[in-house]
Amino acid sequence: MSKTELPIRSTRDADSLAGSIERVCGSFDLACTLKCELTTYPGSVHWHFQLESQPGTLEITLWPRGNKAWISYRSNRTGPRIGAKIPAVTKALRAALAE
Repeated sequence: MSKTELPIRSTRDADSLAGSIERVCGSFDLACTLKCELTTYPGSVHWHFQLESQPGTLEITLWPRGNKAWISYRSNRTGPRIGAKIPAVTKALRAALAE
């Protein structure tokens, strides 16, 4: 699994950060197919995003208590269309979460 840390501003609340993540992903036509809390990271928000009915899943986790966020994907679960968007999505998320 590939994992990339996303720096976040500690002064922003969790709802604001989550909203930024969802807006950025929506701007890349990524649909949320799962939104939950990871038990290993209490208070976290974890999403699975996909492109329409295309293969591939992009995972994003926000963990406000740890002041962390990251984007991850498995090479065997990343289709070519979503894989091509990962660098741009990562760049946009970094900018949005650092505001």
